[in-house]
Amino acid sequence: DYAAVSNCLTKVFGIQNFSPSIKVEKSMPIIKEEVVALFKEIYSEGQTFKIATRRADHNFELDSTELNIALGDVVFDNFSYAKVQMKKPDITLRVEIRQDAAYLSFEDIKGAGGMPVGTAGRGHLMLSGGIDSPVAGYLALKRGVEI
Repeated sequence: DYAAVSNCLTKVFGIQNFSPSIKVEKSMPIIKEEVVALFKEIYSEGQTFKIATRRADHNFELDSTELNIALGDVVFDNFSYAKVQMKKPDITLRVEIRQDAAYLSFEDIKGAGGMPVGTAGRGHLMLSGGIDSPVAGYLALKRGVEI
């Protein structure tokens, strides 16, 4: 269940942010198909977009810039109202080409941040009747202390 997992991950210390991704086969026709299907769900008139590509598999047929252009062309061909904006677009479609597959994501979800619990040793927390001690415990957890 995406909603339950996403809700749990936002509370884990050490996670700055995460992006749910769609895994697709590493072939241009399939990637283009998925981009169009995804944009039909998330893109509407008046919004701006940007495509940001990273390539871990340098044997892929296109380099990052060529892939950005090809996928941008697909969006323009299928959405007459499409507008590109490089700085602060409404939607940033991230495409990662890896050895096993291509991954598409557009959402960035903020995590709790900090350090993973247990990386800074262990400590004890004494709770009093006020708000200061639970806040101190939270901040210690965020710094990686296992309580």
